[in-house]
Amino acid sequence: MKANEEGTAMMPVIAGYDAVRLLGSGSQGSVWLVAEKNGGAHLAAKCFWPVAGGTGAEQVPGSRHNESEVTQEWRVLAQCDHNHLIRVHELVALAGGGEGGWALLMDYAAGGSVRDVVAARGPLTVGEAVTVLSPMGQVLSFLHGRGVIHGDLAPGNILFSAHGKPLLGDLGFARLVGQGGPSGGGTPGFRCPVEDVLTQSSDVFSLAAVGWFALTGRPPPPTRDRMPLSMYVPGVPAELTAALEAGLDERAWHRPTAAAFAQAVFRSARAEPLALAQSVHPSVLPQLLTRGVANRRRRGWAGQVLRGRRWCRRTSKPHAGGGRRRARVRGPRVSVAAGFIAVAVVVAGFGGWRLMAGNGGVETGTQGGPHGAVTASSPPAATPAPTAAALAGLGAVASMVPAGVRAEMISDDPAIALTALAWVRSYALSNVNFTLLEAVNAAGSPAALADTAIARALEKAGHSYAGLTTAVAEASVSARAPQPRGAQASSATATVSAMITTSAFAEQDARGEVVHQQTTEQRQKLDIVLIFLNGRWMIQEILPSPG
Repeated sequence: MKANEEGTAMMPVIAGYDAVRLLGSGSQGSVWLVAEKNGGAHLAAKCFWPVAGGTGAEQVPGSRHNESEVTQEWRVLAQCDHNHLIRVHELVALAGGGEGGWALLMDYAAGGSVRDVVAARGPLTVGEAVTVLSPMGQVLSFLHGRGVIHGDLAPGNILFSAHGKPLLGDLGFARLVGQGGPSGGGTPGFRCPVEDVLTQSSDVFSLAAVGWFALTGRPPPPTRDRMPLSMYVPGVPAELTAALEAGLDERAWHRPTAAAFAQAVFRSARAEPLALAQSVHPSVLPQLLTRGVANRRRRGWAGQVLRGRRWCRRTSKPHAGGGRRRARVRGPRVSVAAGFIAVAVVVAGFGGWRLMAGNGGVETGTQGGPHGAVTASSPPAATPAPTAAALAGLGAVASMVPAGVRAEMISDDPAIALTALAWVRSYALSNVNFTLLEAVNAAGSPAALADTAIARALEKAGHSYAGLTTAVAEASVSARAPQPRGAQASSATATVSAMITTSAFAEQDARGEVVHQQTTEQRQKLDIVLIFLNGRWMIQEILPSPG
């Protein structure tokens, strides 16, 4: 191994790989970007150097030294497979001057970390924080369900792919429930100051502390010294503040579970894609999908930040050679089915997960609701105003969507209601949630039949979408809509004409492997027929616009 230019780190020698550059270093070792010599993929190599004076024989996995620093992380990552957990490839021996050491080869998170983003451009927006915290709560819940405690959740350990997807890494301090470990573990400022023993609740505290840091740029002060979050972040939703304060409670038994924390954060505000261009290495810019997010957001672009899929995935077993096998697409039947499902969603017009919508759809010259571009218009005559009964009629759906979406779902303006229905529909299709679909489409309508067919096809194939988003723009309402097929004769109806933009997206199998990819966005002018039922608007039919 060789010293780098500053002489402060050592370049690893790994058979079959070239070291490219140092990504970071810490108490456990250094992390390097490495490239396969045959021109293959770039990976991150976490290097565990041999103890001074030790020999290779003394450093094989299984020794006391490496059990804590190498094989613990390897065991956890190799046996846990989650969409927001860094994927491990293999454990390899270091060569050259590093002989006796080991390198853990993992996916390269090209988007940097939360720490990098805050250092480069300042605190995250509320929507960006939701994008980070909700998936992290889900992956913690996944680990906790398998008896794993992360033990060192901090801004530097929450990483991003080039697509902006948050990933949890650095499980070097991870412990199984009941397993002994060093007291006082974790990163100062992000561990509970009154706890000596790490528990699952400790991870929740650390994640809440990361949330405070992401929004303010600094770790949270102790409870007795902490001012309300709204003093630092004007306009922060009360629901998000409550979730963070609950997670930061110094009484472990008062903290929510990781899953409950994730759900509370998700419901507090709309998620937004992160702008990463200021914080990544220059070599990453060409592959960075979120570098133009500020401008694209005005066009309704939402980015590939959170995957529209079920959060927890099946555990994959490591094979004998180390690492996890990449899932293969088996046979043409799967890809044909994938293509059918993807095309069906695009043709339907509202495909995709509208989780990142934010204020993305509002364009110059329009009056927009919070979630989509809607031209100024009046609702059809004699349209009933929404009542408390409409909100009550949402039932369980009311607790499954953010407050802003709930309010828009019962709006008396069909154009505003449409943006919320599009959000819920996309989320429902991506997660194969039939309950949510029933809240979007009128029962027995052409829209309901089409969406149910798509959702059942996804469920049968075990597939999901990544990066699929929708923008509703140039929306205008007509009071002279034709009577929709199958509608009740006395029901009020309205047709909303809108430009629907479906992003590029990937369809994935249960292991996250891409089985179909739509590489370009699709724009369609559509007429969406809505019907007023049970105190609110619902989708009846989606038609091509005659214009």
